[in-house]
Amino acid sequence: ESPMNLLASDEESCFTVNLAWDLPESDITNQILYRDDIVIAQLDESQENYEDWGAQQGVEHIYCIEAENECGSSSIICNPGSLKTSPDSPSNVNASDGEYSDEVVISWWEADGADSYKIYRDDAWMGIVSSSVLEYVDVVAEINEVYNYCIESVNDCGESDMQCDAGFISEPAGDVNSDGNIDILDIVVVVNIIVETYEPNYDEYLAADINGDGWVDVLDVVILVNLILSD
Repeated sequence: ESPMNLLASDEESCFTVNLAWDLPESDITNQILYRDDIVIAQLDESQENYEDWGAQQGVEHIYCIEAENECGSSSIICNPGSLKTSPDSPSNVNASDGEYSDEVVISWWEADGADSYKIYRDDAWMGIVSSSVLEYVDVVAEINEVYNYCIESVNDCGESDMQCDAGFISEPAGDVNSDGNIDILDIVVVVNIIVETYEPNYDEYLAADINGDGWVDVLDVVILVNLILSD
């Protein structure tokens, strides 16, 4: 009779495919185990499990076993098995481009097989988050400094290729004189720009155009006053 109920593990281990089966009721002298039609083990008559350390990642192997005695060989029974693999790379990595004045927000889509994600900035490891977290906030970025952010999926079997995107923070609109505060001094600069008694550089003009309509005018002054009063 043949061995019965052959089971091979599917993506449970990074290193071995674990096999188990039930022995036949009839007398046997030995057993022969195959992987993809190639003999990988000659087993004694009482063995009911085996660890295959020769399996390859990313391959679904077919495992078969037969029993032998002095009268010949049994029929063969088979079952597929495979190793757990390294995770896929995260996709759609996106780092904010100046949307925030005090942080860069990095987001990505879930990767199959990931247990966690590592976050890098300019090739330096910044942190690690669990597989349920798909966002990371960099609060120590310098203003107007462009950084390269990369995300790497991780599990017990290894790491994925990194996926990257550039991101940066910008000076907050309204801080026209770049002193780190939004106050009456900024209103003075904006008014001087409007009445053309002061010619701003590019960064000053962007900071003064608070509503982002491409012009520095009285509407920007109104918004700036409301920003100051709201603080």
